[in-house]
Amino acid sequence: MEGPVPTPIDSQGQPSGVIALVTKRPSEKPIHEFQLQGGSFEQRSGAFDFGGPVTEDGKLLYRFTGLLREGGNGIDFSNDKRAFLSGALTWRPTAETEITAYSLHQRNQGRWNFGLPARGTVLPNPNGRIPVTRFIGEPDTYNRTEMTVAGYNLQHHVTESLTFRQNVQYSRESWERRDVNPTSVGADLRTVNRRAESRHVTRDTFAIDNHAELKAMTGPLQHTVLFGVDHRRGKTAVLGNYGTVGPIDVFAPVYGSPVVWSTTDQYAERQPENFIGVYVQDQIKLDQWILTLGGRHDWADTSIVDIIGGSVTNQNNRAFTKRAGLGYEFDSGVVPYVSYAESFTPLSGRTFDGSPLRPETGVQYEAGIKYQPRDMNLRITAAVYDLQRQNVTTADLANPGFSIQIGEVTSRGFEFEAVASLTSNLNLTAAYAYNDARVTQSNDANLGKRPVTTPPHLASLWADYTIREGALNGLGFGGGIRYVSASAGDFLNTFEAPAYTVVDAMARYDIDNWRFSVNVTNLFDNQYVVGCFSLVQCNVGRVRTVLGRVSYRW
Repeated sequence: MEGPVPTPIDSQGQPSGVIALVTKRPSEKPIHEFQLQGGSFEQRSGAFDFGGPVTEDGKLLYRFTGLLREGGNGIDFSNDKRAFLSGALTWRPTAETEITAYSLHQRNQGRWNFGLPARGTVLPNPNGRIPVTRFIGEPDTYNRTEMTVAGYNLQHHVTESLTFRQNVQYSRESWERRDVNPTSVGADLRTVNRRAESRHVTRDTFAIDNHAELKAMTGPLQHTVLFGVDHRRGKTAVLGNYGTVGPIDVFAPVYGSPVVWSTTDQYAERQPENFIGVYVQDQIKLDQWILTLGGRHDWADTSIVDIIGGSVTNQNNRAFTKRAGLGYEFDSGVVPYVSYAESFTPLSGRTFDGSPLRPETGVQYEAGIKYQPRDMNLRITAAVYDLQRQNVTTADLANPGFSIQIGEVTSRGFEFEAVASLTSNLNLTAAYAYNDARVTQSNDANLGKRPVTTPPHLASLWADYTIREGALNGLGFGGGIRYVSASAGDFLNTFEAPAYTVVDAMARYDIDNWRFSVNVTNLFDNQYVVGCFSLVQCNVGRVRTVLGRVSYRW
């Protein structure tokens, strides 16, 4: 229902990039689509997508999208639900002005799966192998989220060379969960000790971004200048409690252990935050050279108000970050480039001991090449990078719902991707990534170690073939393979989550306005572990899942 788009240089984020989710926008072309889906583990869903012009002159456009989904994922008691509804309306009062107002509402309900112990999944266990479908919580636990968003995007062309944009958004999110999570494994390597936790979080956020884009010439130099200011204000309220619960035999579980909760909340906080940023960027073109220069100054003010303890912790941070890139466009479609980027990302929340999370900072150097010839449908990108990130946040396994921060993580690597239409029938996508990530600053024993769940090698290959003539016109099928190398299994790298390979497949048939499709994830039902955080928690991969879908578009 949403599509990922890269965040531009005018926003806060990592130097390696940020992914933002954007709802579907109104379309000038009429869109009408219904979709039904069903498959493994009683998964079923229905969705619709309508859009197009409201008036004949095209000055008013709309988009209305909805989804209902329910089903499991192969883990015991894993049934979850989602309901999603979004709408958008675009108004073009003049040829120079466009405003799009949008809103969405989404509800999710499920259970949090904390994984399985390492002994019995990635390490030997004298009791045997733990079934990958095992759930070590309690069936009456839950995880509920709700989100409402409303906002608008305004664009006005002041002149042919000057454009003003304003983006405004308000969101309210709530998260309520009641979990039973593992704390340790007994000496018999089958008894998992557990504790209970409840947590309720609400968050209100208002954000506004005003910027202008100016196109100008200074002699032979062609400039595209972007300058603006953004502001984000938020308030988070957190209530939490702990409870005691009995252990569970992971090989022969008996559910229904009573939970004894504390009679009062164990923590209650308010977390107001206020962020302001001013930025400028200039993209300069000279013949086939492209130079991009950018700078941004951020002010971040956050507080943590401990309602129970009566204390207030304030944190004020300032930072100026810079970005630069240089590329050259050859007539053949080859574009080599180099870039430098700094980042400053304020973080909300605190560690378990009450300390506020420090902003994450980073520096990245990158060099690469892009190739997209004009006479064929081919795109190839390759890059090497060196990325240093400070105050990297990771999950606090001893205290679920909280985070800890690592001093510095350095990642050096290489990325390659190729997308090609080899014929009018056959499409091919291939990708490979190498990432040597190490903890390079730390006061703990993890100095020099690899971060957990960070495999050094990732590779994938996907092929898609469609028959476009004859009696089987509209029939398509495809398949792919994903490889993930071994990754560190714990903080000190004392064991690994082994490498795994997964094969996926699909088939589809288009006839008139109908599309029938079947997708199979993990075709050969390979049992694997995606990654481990500790000896207590390893997250298993999805078992074979088959989903069938029918859609009608007119």
